[in-house]
Amino acid sequence: MEWGVVGRNGDVMITQGDGQMDDEVRRDLPVESSHMRREAEREEGDAENREEMAPEVIADLVQFLDPTTRLDVRRQALQIVLGLSFPLDGSAERAFCSQDFMIGKAICRLCIATASDRLGCLTGICNFASMSKEVVNYILHHQTEVIKIAYTEAFAATECSEYAARLLANCTRVFPGETHLRLLAVDPKCVEKLVGTQVEVVFH
Repeated sequence: MEWGVVGRNGDVMITQGDGQMDDEVRRDLPVESSHMRREAEREEGDAENREEMAPEVIADLVQFLDPTTRLDVRRQALQIVLGLSFPLDGSAERAFCSQDFMIGKAICRLCIATASDRLGCLTGICNFASMSKEVVNYILHHQTEVIKIAYTEAFAATECSEYAARLLANCTRVFPGETHLRLLAVDPKCVEKLVGTQVEVVFH
């Protein structure tokens, strides 16, 4: 499967395969959980036939994950990144980490910069981190502001709360000590507050 970015009458369209906009790209965030599960299963089943994004296509894609990009175009790009975060065959980690974390840096930067994109960004970051120690390590050591946002959102009772809590749970399971240090920097009373929440507290 090939991705590309084309211009048409002055508008920008992110395309899949034959150049037509994919139906799923048209949908606004948030993506329904049932749909995400179906897509994950489909992607896992098609793993052997999947063509991963070429470096130049990734470079084209991430330029639209910018707060200054027109909203509809930015959301199309974010939907594509969400699609890349679903597979469980290792391709999600490779997509996030390739070219010095180009996609990883872009989605974290967008998460920090625009609250309106935060649900989609946290969903993607959570998915990428769920099966990858390398992704979790990158977030803990290079994207501490994302950890701060996730901690705040986990208690905010917003649409972002579930994925924010899941991201923190992923981090605590993989690197409990490092996660503890990052959260202590945000809130010295973080452990007491996290007890009884969705976040699995496994600090050692």
